Amino acid sequence: MFRDAERNTALTTIPRSSASEMVTFVLSDDIRARIIATWKSATAEQLISVHKSLREAPCADWDKHMQEIETAIDKIRDDLRRVRSTFVDDYVTKLQQRHKFRLLATQNELEHFVCEFNYARINLLNSYLDVTNGQAPVTQLLIRQEEIIPLIELWGTPASTLSEGWKKSILKQNRRLVVKTYDKYKRIAADLGTIMGRRPVEHIGISDLEGILSLWRGRVNSPRTVKGYFQILKTMLRLMPEHEHFERMFEKFRLSKDKTDAARLSFTDEQIRILSDGIIDGDDVREDDRALVCMMLLTGARLEEIYQLTPSDLSPCQKGWMIRIADSRQTGHGESHTKNSASARRIPIIKGVFPDMDDWIERHQSFAFIFPNGSKNKHGIRSAAASKRLNRLIRKYFPDDKRLVLQSTRNTVARIMRRENVDIRVRYRFLGHKDAGIHMTHYDHSSQMDAEDLMAASKAIARHLLTLR
Repeated sequence: MFRDAERNTALTTIPRSSASEMVTFVLSDDIRARIIATWKSATAEQLISVHKSLREAPCADWDKHMQEIETAIDKIRDDLRRVRSTFVDDYVTKLQQRHKFRLLATQNELEHFVCEFNYARINLLNSYLDVTNGQAPVTQLLIRQEEIIPLIELWGTPASTLSEGWKKSILKQNRRLVVKTYDKYKRIAADLGTIMGRRPVEHIGISDLEGILSLWRGRVNSPRTVKGYFQILKTMLRLMPEHEHFERMFEKFRLSKDKTDAARLSFTDEQIRILSDGIIDGDDVREDDRALVCMMLLTGARLEEIYQLTPSDLSPCQKGWMIRIADSRQTGHGESHTKNSASARRIPIIKGVFPDMDDWIERHQSFAFIFPNGSKNKHGIRSAAASKRLNRLIRKYFPDDKRLVLQSTRNTVARIMRRENVDIRVRYRFLGHKDAGIHMTHYDHSSQMDAEDLMAASKAIARHLLTLR
């Protein structure tokens, strides 16, 4: 049982991210200690696993296992006396092939290394016997990750470079690089670097994911934000040759669901009346903010989509206006961008619902933007200031529910269309969703239904019960 575990330890490390030149370095005290620590770490994991598997085993199995360990110690002790290097040579050769490096050492240095390695093998097994006999805790077998190889100074991919790999991928596909998104990717790569230290990305494990999870939760990020960060991390790791290994690792690592993390809600009809009285008809609210809320309620468009509209994006139609939402690469002018290719669409809006908004559109046909007062923040977002202003107002009117925000207008439009039995294909196209799956998950999910939606079920139950009386 132990012998099989020992033979497999050389295969537990992860290969380099790319085929590069062979690294050559001297067998120094530091490298010697790290090679031994790498073997000890992998072997200790195997021994601990065997130890756990025997917890419910009969005493005879324990006795047999202890005898195997003692026999292995006797054999290694003989290797130590005779300076026998077969096991050490085999392990180091596999390690060099795995990580594409070679050692330079004199014959005396190699003999000293062999003796030190065999002594470490005996020492680890004796420590394991102490654990098995209840004379030491199992933690005595563990090796700190920073003591082992590989190190980014020697080979592998530093975590901090992950965002650069993602950036190159975006540019290679001739896609637009959004500065705000790139900054977020860099922060996440830097956070991973904080956890990994001097170890390369190829050596990432479950414990590292747990570490970065604690880091993000310690910053009081919401569960939804943390989930988004992990999705970005997975996106960057998928670009590496070891992506299949990373995928399997993430399958084993599941984020626990936080019941306090609720989806954004739509406004009820009564809440829309409150918004209308307080914001749309509010004398102390900026005129452009009043027009903005009206347009969001009529179109269900994203805030930045509206703030990017220019007069050329609005054209008169039979009953009102036809709004064009498109990327500058699709229109051939301007600097507008959309969330994805499916976001490009034309939305008709009806005149007369909000006369003040109609007047606002008419008066701003000669401006650069329909909402000209927005200015780009450092990430190029024109609507950031308006978002903060209006969300503060919404919080004022609905202080008891943080799920009601400015973007709830999108959910509200989805709810209105559903209740009016608008075709599902029209509903998700109207909101600029790529497919019905995304639409149903985030905007027409059952969690978006309120008491008015459920009333039909209550009436059906009542009707049935009345027939039984």
